[in-house]
Amino acid sequence: MSNEIYSFTIEKLDVLKRKDGTDIVVIRGIAVDGADYDGNEFDLLINGQPVDYRVRHLSSPRNSALARQYPNQKYTGFILRTELPESSLESLSLAFHGRTPKTFSKEDLAALTNDTGLICHIDFYYDINDIISIGGWLIGFNDRDQLNVSIVDGNGKVFRVKTDYTSRLDVVRSYFALKERVVGFAISIRDSHTIVKPLSLRITNGKQEWTIPLKKTSALSQSFGGLLDGKISRGMNYLRTNGVGPFLSKVAAHTANMAKSPKLSRMVFKLSGKNADFNDLYNEYFLKHRTSKEELERQRHVQFEKNPKISLIVAAYNTPIDLLEKMIDSVRNQTYTNWQLCIADGSSKDNNKVEEWLKAHPDPKISWCRLDKNLGISGNMNAAADLATGDMIALYDHDDFLEPDCLFEVVKAVNEKDYDFVYTDEDKYEDESGRYVGPNFKPDFSPALLRSTNYICHFLAIRKDVWDKVGGSLQSKYDGAQDYDLVLRLMDVCDPANIKHIPRVLYHWRMCEGSTALAADSKKWAYTAGERALRAWARRNGLDVGLMRNSTPGQYHLRYPTPGNPLVSIIIPSKDHIDDLRIAVEPLMELSKYRNFEVIVVENNSTEAKTFEGYKDLQAKYPNLRVITWQHPFNYSAINNFGVKEAKGDYLLFLNNDTEIVDEYLLDELLGQAMLPNVGAVGAKLYFEDGTVQHNGVIIGHSGVAGHGMIGQPEGCDNYRMRTLFNVSAVTAACMMVPRHVFDEVGGFNEDLAVAYNDIDFCLRIRSHGYEIVQNPFALMYHYESKTRGYEDSPEKKKRFENEVRRMYSLWPDELRTEDPYYNPNYDLTSITYQLRKDDEVNPYINPDFLGEDYYTAGTVRPNRPENK
Repeated sequence: MSNEIYSFTIEKLDVLKRKDGTDIVVIRGIAVDGADYDGNEFDLLINGQPVDYRVRHLSSPRNSALARQYPNQKYTGFILRTELPESSLESLSLAFHGRTPKTFSKEDLAALTNDTGLICHIDFYYDINDIISIGGWLIGFNDRDQLNVSIVDGNGKVFRVKTDYTSRLDVVRSYFALKERVVGFAISIRDSHTIVKPLSLRITNGKQEWTIPLKKTSALSQSFGGLLDGKISRGMNYLRTNGVGPFLSKVAAHTANMAKSPKLSRMVFKLSGKNADFNDLYNEYFLKHRTSKEELERQRHVQFEKNPKISLIVAAYNTPIDLLEKMIDSVRNQTYTNWQLCIADGSSKDNNKVEEWLKAHPDPKISWCRLDKNLGISGNMNAAADLATGDMIALYDHDDFLEPDCLFEVVKAVNEKDYDFVYTDEDKYEDESGRYVGPNFKPDFSPALLRSTNYICHFLAIRKDVWDKVGGSLQSKYDGAQDYDLVLRLMDVCDPANIKHIPRVLYHWRMCEGSTALAADSKKWAYTAGERALRAWARRNGLDVGLMRNSTPGQYHLRYPTPGNPLVSIIIPSKDHIDDLRIAVEPLMELSKYRNFEVIVVENNSTEAKTFEGYKDLQAKYPNLRVITWQHPFNYSAINNFGVKEAKGDYLLFLNNDTEIVDEYLLDELLGQAMLPNVGAVGAKLYFEDGTVQHNGVIIGHSGVAGHGMIGQPEGCDNYRMRTLFNVSAVTAACMMVPRHVFDEVGGFNEDLAVAYNDIDFCLRIRSHGYEIVQNPFALMYHYESKTRGYEDSPEKKKRFENEVRRMYSLWPDELRTEDPYYNPNYDLTSITYQLRKDDEVNPYINPDFLGEDYYTAGTVRPNRPENK
């Protein structure tokens, strides 16, 4: 017995007393037992009587003391929650595997009871360099009313501050929160020397108000106090083992992930050095891959069949003459020469510099006018457009510049097809350093992304008849987002097949004082105009959308209506692991705002008696849940196809049994997208247990066949895809909603693909039928991947997996050997997604030794990447 593995510790117990008299009890701790045990895992007694509870098992962090102490125990931690009717708490007892229980008396429980209706935790409070930064989280456990935060100074004066409100998935999980309001917040206050200290937080939900005094402590104790919640010793062990540098990086990274604030995340990642050199790397990458002098010279002699005149329209306003000259010179230096530059000068009356320069430097290819007054950005651009005589209209800012082959590439594209409009990639140029930074590597046309942000922006060239079709002008009421309104109107009339994206950086935003390129906060009014443009688009298309709060300027979250509230059938394959199934099902049943759904659990070869008892309990508790049985060997495709046959809904949600809902809007978010015209499937953003991203869309061709986008990234990372809807080539069926008619049209899942890639094949068939696939980062779930079926780690499983890879190349030879249209070819295909590609990257599966005969019969190999020029 001296060598047995057994440990049972309660690390934290909370009693939350609601205003209706009911209690929530949340218990967290460690529970490890190396011996087999057939009884209940936990026995929870309240006032001497057994009560029902939910339990979540937590795996040991890699290289943690627990993992080293119990190397063969995957799950060492637990979170247990129970809800009690109105009564007096006299005692609590919790036993693990039938051994000696941990007990709490009435007095113990009273000391642990919170009856205020609020939990407030401060992760950090810094006052550094005259900037106050405050971050933390709140739980309102009496209701789900919105919680708002303000600051109270030392004189009792209340003032509003800019607050980023964010989701806190770690807190939701830690408290097993189903019905409570959980919100994270991050506050930044400049000029802190002008504010009277000490400060307090004022928190309100419109019905109740709380004041929380703020106390500054050291950075280390703040970070680990919030992160580990009483486990500081583990942090100290990490410090002793790994040294100060890695320790500080870990603190910064975890604090960022906890706060879930994009601004905070960017700050702490800079402190930890994780994002230090990206712009230097990009600058080197761009200079290496820009078009060579030899190629530019060759382009000057190319004769196109079609030579459209491109009219570039520019609104000048008090433009510095050196920047005006550079802007004009970048047009004059174009290798394609059939262009017209149209400039409307709306400079202030006391500034004639632009007019004087244009008079002094006449050019027959430059048309310009001096306006009597400044008409605003749209009015000035429209005046420039009135000068245009070209076949295409291109939007151009007065202080930016083009690559010499920008117009050449546009004309080359329109010689391939008479596109409605063409757009390119872009970046920013630092005047002071001379670096090219901040690239925007765009996808091919993505309607879902365009409804979330103006990702098209520059360079944009529009066929003149299409420009006229959408009104032939920019609209002044959307000044600041006039180009966003324009592309939304273009989306109304243009066939996506007639829109061309050129995946090369051919346009440079100049970063100068006051420009949007230099600081997003410099034109906040522009983002408000963007909201108005989106609302107008929705009205034109008959959509009663909700514009939800999004903390990142210029990125918008629309929640779409679900007219008629159709029935959604949720299909969950299941084999044992009944506790995991409860976690997947119960929050959906109790939390979801959308109520018209049924759950179909497809039982497949379970062996544990408690599984079938659990099925009975769930069906008795939830009338809209059914269990059906698939009595055949595991085949994910066949199981789901079988479940669909029993489904009654017009929309199907395929869901793994090792998932867990994060908030109440999962079904609203998925269904709102699935009901849009031409949408064939919608995916959710899935998290690993540690809160990093497990899935945010699938990239075709990554790592051979397909790879998950953003995998392993923290929630607060810079990539806009974390906070915008966008189109993808595929999504995982761990959480995927599909209209029933689309499922039937494409023939369901391919049962030849039993385990791997069946969802990828399914999505590719959906796209081949002309439907779009949308990735929705606001539909949130945890995915405890491969918990039930395990990993592809046995020789038999590896062989089956490789056969399915070969099968995919046989089914989709062209798609797997060409670029994913929604993943820019400047990005890497072999390692971390959305990183700069490597010139020597190799697709491990495209070779004769692996693919065998399929290699020779499936078509041509993947085209080469763009050559260095």
